[in-house]
Amino acid sequence: MSIETNLAPPVVAVLVTEAPGEWFDEVLDGLVGQDYENFRVLAIDRGDEPVESRVLNKIPDAVVAQATDSKGFGDAANKVRTLVEGCTFYLFLHDDVALAPDAVSLLVAEALESNAGILGPKILRWDDPSRILEMGGTIDAFGVLTPYVESGELDQQQHDRVRDAFVVSSVAMLVRVDLFETIEGFDPRIKSIGEDVDLCWRAQLAGGRVLVVPDAVARHGIRVPPEESERIRRHAIRHRHHVIAKCYGWIFLVPVMFGAVLLSFLEFMYSLLVARFSQARDIAWAWGWNVCQIPYVLSCRRRIARTREMRDKEVRRRQSPGSTRLKSFLQGRIGGEVALQTLRGRAGRRIADTFMAGPRRTGLLTWAILLSVLAFGSRHL
Repeated sequence: MSIETNLAPPVVAVLVTEAPGEWFDEVLDGLVGQDYENFRVLAIDRGDEPVESRVLNKIPDAVVAQATDSKGFGDAANKVRTLVEGCTFYLFLHDDVALAPDAVSLLVAEALESNAGILGPKILRWDDPSRILEMGGTIDAFGVLTPYVESGELDQQQHDRVRDAFVVSSVAMLVRVDLFETIEGFDPRIKSIGEDVDLCWRAQLAGGRVLVVPDAVARHGIRVPPEESERIRRHAIRHRHHVIAKCYGWIFLVPVMFGAVLLSFLEFMYSLLVARFSQARDIAWAWGWNVCQIPYVLSCRRRIARTREMRDKEVRRRQSPGSTRLKSFLQGRIGGEVALQTLRGRAGRRIADTFMAGPRRTGLLTWAILLSVLAFGSRHL
């Protein structure tokens, strides 16, 4: 696919599909209805059921490419690098995102005005556009997302200002092509969950700017089958460690990785304590996977070093302090209810009873003190 150049910078929407349902027609209608004058669509199909006829019926000049052998969204999206020439911006989209008619125009206008490298729209619920799903966010030192807006918050334009972000969601993101080529696209090892954090982090290290543009709006339908939730959780854990291992310089990486190992160990022990054995297994599996990735991570670090324009001190200033996951746990937002339910059960009562006698009770108290010290000591990490 080649793009004709005129006064408007050429934009290619890279729509990655995987057996979309009936909602897909509305996604395509959103692309057809864009008011941007220099806009083309490239659909990259990962599914076993072809979508070419559905795409071409709505958008006759679109190009459809097959990527059934791709490992995930990022790996499939990377194929745009060999399929498109003469483009200024890529607009990466999932197959369950419908854009407002002026979304592309607003994103491109802000990119040109602010000289930004990656931009994301305000993402609303598919079936209730009065509720915000996400509007970018920051991360803590361990790669855990801290969103700017609570998911499901009523949209009253209270957040409608352009702002810098550490990460915007890959469900809809505009990326400058030269920056995308400089950082060599998405990480193909990240199959799902975390490819946007990795891309935005590396883009900032290379000197790019990440923005949220609330005037540009998209609707997203979260359609995750229940059987997929466990796999997503497992991938989220392993990819967080993978990203920080790649992106920090050595001086920051050593203490941060030590903290990540310590937090993982504490979470592993807590999961065993409350009989959440699948969670404990996922934590151990994530670290095992990352150990196997060490040669690949080292090669990535060398590539990042060649394009690095930002020091880790500046990166840390853009991140949230402390551990988001630990704070959420201590505030009862994660783990608390599940833990109480588990301890109410028969297995939980047996586990709790073992900590009532002398030495074991002392051991439990020691763990509690250690968690408190860790929470206090890591608040400025």
